[in-house]
Amino acid sequence: MRYGKILMLCLGLTSLALAAPEKAAPAKAAQEKTATQDKESYLQKANQELQDWTAKIKALEERSEKSGVNTRHELDQHLKAIDDKLAVARKKLEELRHSSENAWMNLRDGLDKALGDVTHHYQKAVSTLDKDKKKEKS
Repeated sequence: MRYGKILMLCLGLTSLALAAPEKAAPAKAAQEKTATQDKESYLQKANQELQDWTAKIKALEERSEKSGVNTRHELDQHLKAIDDKLAVARKKLEELRHSSENAWMNLRDGLDKALGDVTHHYQKAVSTLDKDKKKEKS
């Protein structure tokens, strides 16, 4: 009788242990689905941001054509830096697009940094144009 109780207890624990992975599987699938959705959402946002930067750069290039020689030279240097940083950002976006669900978070940090660099150089370029406008008014 005593061995029967022990056997029943062991069978009960075994069934609990076997059932646990079955319950964990849907939770893991839900996490993976959320990670996929997060990645896709981020990719769409980053892609849109790159398109916005491309339009802003084009407008800046048009403004550059109307500025003075010195300003245009300085602005062209900033535009070159922006183009270089945008190229890095596009490359990071492609890497992120083809990354695994586990690796994309690390790659996202690199893309965020590249986009931050684009912003920094864009602000420098705009300030160059602003200085040129102030000189014209004086």
